[in-house]
Amino acid sequence: MRSRPPACHCGATFTDLGVVTTTRVNGPALTRTMLTELAAGKPDAVVFELGDGILGTYGVDAILECPDIRAVLTAVILSANDPVAAWGGVKLLRERFAIEPCVVTGPATDNQVGVEIISNQMRVPAFNALSNGAALGDRVIGALGVNATAVQ
Repeated sequence: MRSRPPACHCGATFTDLGVVTTTRVNGPALTRTMLTELAAGKPDAVVFELGDGILGTYGVDAILECPDIRAVLTAVILSANDPVAAWGGVKLLRERFAIEPCVVTGPATDNQVGVEIISNQMRVPAFNALSNGAALGDRVIGALGVNATAVQ
């Protein structure tokens, strides 16, 4: 196995750009700026979290409506509180934003019933990050097109 150089763990938040909160108006431009700055360091991966939710007031919907931003998304992970939220989130991602989530996680996956509802009814893999983190990670790595053994 070849040795890898130490990983650079860089991070950014909208406040780094002088913005306290995002909106539909500023969210897409700020997201482009952050992704461009993070990508300039040639990282293996960029992970970004849109914490307000698809229907919130911080412009997540405006960010996801942008074709140029959607084009750089490789593995979209939906975190949902319950199976109904998972259903709605998957439906919105697919129908409104033309995004296929690679996996669902969150409290909706806290038990096997939730996992099965999501997997069977929405046709999206579901894994709980706390109880099945390795499987969740493997799913994301697979969605990135990386061989999991190459990451070790």
